[in-house]
This record gives sequence, C-alpha cells and structure tokens, in this order.
Amino acid sequence: MRRMLSLVLIALMTIPCGANAKPILDGSVEFLITSEGLLETTKDISLVLMALVSAQGKVEHDLKENITLVNLLLSRQNSDGGWGYFKGSTSDVVDTSYAIIALNRAIALYPKGTLEYSKISRSLDHAVSFILNAYSDNGWGYVGNTKPEFYPTAMAVWALGEMGFGTKHPYIKRALNYLNSTTNYGGLSEYEAMALKALAFKSVGQKVSDEMVSKIKESLEMEELSVRERALLTYALVTCEGVNFDVAKALLTLEYLKHGEETFYWSNTPGLLTQTYVFETSAYATLSFALVSDKLSEEIENPFKASCEALKNAQNPDGGWSYFYGFPSNEKATYYALKALKLCYFRDPSIEKGLEWIREQYEKNRRVMEKYHEIYPPYVYTLLTLLEFNMLNDTEKIRDVDLIKGVRIGVGKWGNVLGPQPYDTALAIKSLLALGISSNDTDIQNAKSWLLSVSKGGWGTYVKTRFYSYMLPPEVSITLEVLEALAPISTKEELEPHLKWLIEQRTDDGGWANIKEHYLIGVFQYREEPSVELTVRATELLAKFGYDYREEVLNWLMGRKHEEDTIVDSALATMFLS
Repeated sequence: MRRMLSLVLIALMTIPCGANAKPILDGSVEFLITSEGLLETTKDISLVLMALVSAQGKVEHDLKENITLVNLLLSRQNSDGGWGYFKGSTSDVVDTSYAIIALNRAIALYPKGTLEYSKISRSLDHAVSFILNAYSDNGWGYVGNTKPEFYPTAMAVWALGEMGFGTKHPYIKRALNYLNSTTNYGGLSEYEAMALKALAFKSVGQKVSDEMVSKIKESLEMEELSVRERALLTYALVTCEGVNFDVAKALLTLEYLKHGEETFYWSNTPGLLTQTYVFETSAYATLSFALVSDKLSEEIENPFKASCEALKNAQNPDGGWSYFYGFPSNEKATYYALKALKLCYFRDPSIEKGLEWIREQYEKNRRVMEKYHEIYPPYVYTLLTLLEFNMLNDTEKIRDVDLIKGVRIGVGKWGNVLGPQPYDTALAIKSLLALGISSNDTDIQNAKSWLLSVSKGGWGTYVKTRFYSYMLPPEVSITLEVLEALAPISTKEELEPHLKWLIEQRTDDGGWANIKEHYLIGVFQYREEPSVELTVRATELLAKFGYDYREEVLNWLMGRKHEEDTIVDSALATMFLS
C-alpha cells in the first residue's frame, strides 16, 4: 500500500493536473534555459547542464537546441585538462569533477562520430587524466600533491564513477575507505557531506548503507535545513531509492518550496551575509524531478497502474476481497475494491469476477434480511455495488425498495432489538436514494428528521427502553454513515453542528479514529489510532461542505506506515488520490 500510494502521488506531482497547470519539471527547465548568461562558476554551469540533460525528452520542448552550455563548458577547460572555479582560474579537482559529470551525461545527446561527440570525448579523456594525476595518498586534495580532503575526494569518486570506474580500482578503493573514516568535512555541512558521499558511493557501485539512507530521510524531516541542502539531499535520496513514500514526501516538500507561477526556481532565503545559491539549488531540484520521472516511467504505464494491480492481486479465489488480507471475502471490502478498480478499468476480469461474487452474495444476503427483518449491512453493500455497476433491472429495484421499507420499525426508522439505530437508518437512506427514491419520500424525510433530532453532534448506538432513551458515546464510523446519507438531502446549515463535531474528533496527527479518546468513569484511558478508512471518508465528506483538509491528509497518508492497512483502506486511499 505504501508503495502504491507513492507511485500515484509522484505521478500527480509530475503530470499537469488541469488545462492551465504546468508540470513542475517544465517550469523548472524554463528557468534554467534562461540562466546561461548569468552563470559564472564552473559548478553552476555543470549542474545546470546536468539538469537540462536529465530533462531532455521529459518536457514539452526539445531541449537539445537549447543546451548550449556544453560549448560554454568546453571553452573554459584549461590546457592541463582541468577546470577552475571561474574561467581562467587554476584547475582544481572539485570543479573538474563537476564538469566531467556534466559532459559525460551530455555526450549521450550526440551520436558517435559527430563533431560534437568527438569534442566532448577528447575533453573527458583529458579531464580524467587530470583527476587521476591529482590523486594523493588515500584520496584527493583540491589540487595535486595536497593531502586528501572530503569534498574533492567525494567529487572525484563521483566523477570517475560516472566514467565507468568501479570499486576495484585501487584509487577508488582507498578513497572509499577515506570517505568512510573521516569526519572532517571541511566547509561542507554534514547534510551536504552525507548527500555527496551517497552520490559518490552509488556512482562507483558501492552499496549505500541502509543506515546512511535512513539518516538522509531523517535529515529531510528537519525544518532547519536550507533549501539548498534539502534539494541536494532529495537528489541523493531519489538516486539511491526507488519510488517510495519517503521520496514522495521529499519531492512534495520541494514542490512546496518552489518560487514562481510559470517559471519555477528554488533558492536559499536571501540574507545580509548569505548567498541564495539559486542555480545550484534549482539544478538539484530539477535533477530530482527528472530522475523520478525516469523511475516512474519504468515502474508504471499510468499513474494508477500499480495501485490497481495491487488491489487485483489481493482478490480472493472466489472473486471477492477480504477486509483483512488472507481472510474470507467480505461485502464491504469488495464494494470499495471494485469502486477503486473502476477508476482504472472499464471492464477487467477481476471486476467481472468480483461482480459475480457480489451477485451471489446479494441473493443470499437478501434472504438473511428477510428472515431477521432488520437492515443487514452485507446486503446493503452488495446492493450498492450492483447499483454502482448498473446491474439491477427495474423489477429487482422495486423488490429491494419493498424489502428495505418492509423492515422498518417505524416510519423512517430502522434498527434492532435496542430500538431505532442511526447506523441502520443511514444505510437505509443510502440504499433508497441509490435505488432512485426521491429525497421527498416520507420515509426518507422522517428518517432525516429523526436523525437530526437525536443528536447535536455525533451519533452512536441508540438505546430505547420503555421509560427513556439514550445514546451511547458517539463514534466517527456511525457519524460518517449518517452524514454521508444526509449529505445529498441536507443543507450545510442543517448539518453544521454535526460537521463541527466531526472536525473536533480529528486526532493530533491529523487523522480520524473511531473514538478519539477513551474514558472509564470519567478517567482517561487511551487514545485510539486513526485509520485510513475513516480519515479519507471524513476528509471527502467535509470537503463537500467547504472544509478542505485534503492537502493535510495527503501529508498524513505519506507520513504513516501502511503495513497493517486493510483492503478498504487501500481502496479508499487510491480513490482519494485519483
């Protein structure tokens, strides 16, 4: 489930969501294209070139004609094969490494045998010789014959890895040991050092440890990160990881931090003594979105394929879906699974098989409801499923209306031995409306009046005795059933106190549990964990009445673990992200 949602989420970030929406990659590339005349350092030129090359073929326009930074970079190469900080500056390992990485990626744009390919190839050979000749002791200093330092060593390893060097090369092997052992990062922050170390390791085929990846993820949770550090760490994470929730969270944060309406860029917050690093930061952000676009296209053919495949694979042999994985098929789980799959396929064997199972249960459950003369939830979910897929004829619909009305315990009231129940009455309203009964129907109007009369907040189990009636503590699950049933036939003003109650039940972490806090004789006992099902349903319901928590809930979904989610959770989350 966690992987499924991340695929959909990243697709939603990288694909335009409306007629006037611009994909984030297109907007960031437009900014970088216009930056050529403003770039001064070898590092900035190289990073912008890397970003533009990585976006080629993934944005609306062909970038090949606009990537003129190759010639600019070639023109700045010194006679010793290296590059300096500025044009004409003394060659150093760091800037030469950035140039190697950029040119090695750019050469893929040109066919072998062309003049451009030959020029870049000769330049790279010369540059690699410069790096190898600058090796000293166990790594690289900023220039040849100086003691190793972290930054030039990490960059040299990254650059040589891009050129095909691996961990068996003696220079690389010793340099990796040095990078693992040193804690002196020079002028780099620990976050920059960690990201560059991961990129260097990945480049030469050295495993990036789980511990290092975890530290990168933990660092990305820190608010004090500069945007520059965040962009670099995100690029390192995207490079090291597949498409997952942590990557999605990091990209979502970057998306939030962008500047501009049509042309997007990223920068540190400007200050009296601080630089904005706008080109470097924007380049790393663009690289992140371009790389995840590659991984996304490798993973899925459309944004929802993975989520639909996961739901399909969870189908039981009998055609239904269980509420919990591995258990017998359940009508409610099957209802939500089929609704989710309907978003991806018009007709699919899994849907057909599921509907066959639903049809069988529909007949069985109808007989159960007739026998016990009360609302039977499994029957309601089979009925709603068949109506969703337009699989009932007029005769069957009339029979269902008669059955539902026939199990009333009063005009507009449905329940059990305890008396009329909000839950049962809500299911009856939902069913009758889905069957095409008018909202002005006497039973529906009386049901609405009764429900609104028994509570000024949430609803729970209702107990009616000979002498008095009362309601047990309200529950979010029952309240949602009631509000979902009343929403099509009520105004916001009528439901306002109940909507406010629902909002008040939101847990501290942003979700909804069935009961927020449990008390025993007035003494607090424990807080209940929120569920995906209740959270998504509450969010969708509240949005209909102008209370929009969807973005916050999106972050909540990304931040939680989903190993224990049910099929209903998975299906509702998929529909939520659609």
